Amino acid sequence: MRYTKTSGLKGSSIEGEQVVINPRNTANASLFYTFTSNGLRGFKVGASAFYTGSRLGGYNNTVGQAQAFNRLLPVGGFVTINATAGYTYKKVSLLAGVNNITNTFNYLIHDNYSITPIAPRQFLTTLTYKF
Repeated sequence: MRYTKTSGLKGSSIEGEQVVINPRNTANASLFYTFTSNGLRGFKVGASAFYTGSRLGGYNNTVGQAQAFNRLLPVGGFVTINATAGYTYKKVSLLAGVNNITNTFNYLIHDNYSITPIAPRQFLTTLTYKF
C-alpha cells in the first residue's frame, strides 16, 4: 500500500510513500495428510510455510513535518516453516510439532514503533483423549 492522490498541503501524507506496518507481499501454504491404508492408518503429517515481505515501522512522513529526518524504519521480509506429525489410535491422539524450524530471526510490527521479535524455534506436543 502506498499513499496516492494526497493534497500536498502541510501535514498531509507524502504521495507514493509506503504505508507503515503493511508488508509489500505475504503468502502462506499448508499441506496436511492423514494416512488411511492399513499399515499407516491413523498417522498424520503436515507442513506450513509463511512469508511476510519487507515493510516499514515507525511513522509515515508528512509534508512540512517538524522533524528533519525520515521517520520510517525499514524491516526486511522473512519466511517461517512449521512441521507436525501425529498418530491417533481409537480415542487417544498424540501430535508433535516444530514451529519456525529454521529459527529465523525477524520482527513483527504491531503499531508504529512497536516492533517485537518473532518467536524462535518452538517444540510442541499435544495429547488428546476423546470421551
